[in-house]
Amino acid sequence: MLQHQLTVSVIIPAYNEEATITTVVGTALKSDLVAEVLVINDSSTDKTSEVLPKNRKKVRLLTNNQNSGKGYSLYRGFKNAKSPVVVCLDGDLINLTKDHIQKLVQPILKKKRG
Repeated sequence: MLQHQLTVSVIIPAYNEEATITTVVGTALKSDLVAEVLVINDSSTDKTSEVLPKNRKKVRLLTNNQNSGKGYSLYRGFKNAKSPVVVCLDGDLINLTKDHIQKLVQPILKKKRG
């Protein structure tokens, strides 16, 4: 474990992900490295926005005015991320664990620190 940890912003572009978005966000929040989770709703026609965890200080929802695609959603996430390290996750991931996030970002954090 790192002695001085940098934080991570997680960007999750989402379009019609009501069935999976809650689990992906919840898993990201379990990681001690994650400072914030930005969900960019790409004008979903389902209940993607409504099913997000409520009263979570670390979760921010950005909604595109029209369906603009994954690239634009990622761009918005990067523009709004507050942490020096950013991780992008799909809103429909299954079997994601906090260990996956840890393994993904640890090499980056070690290099930034060193």
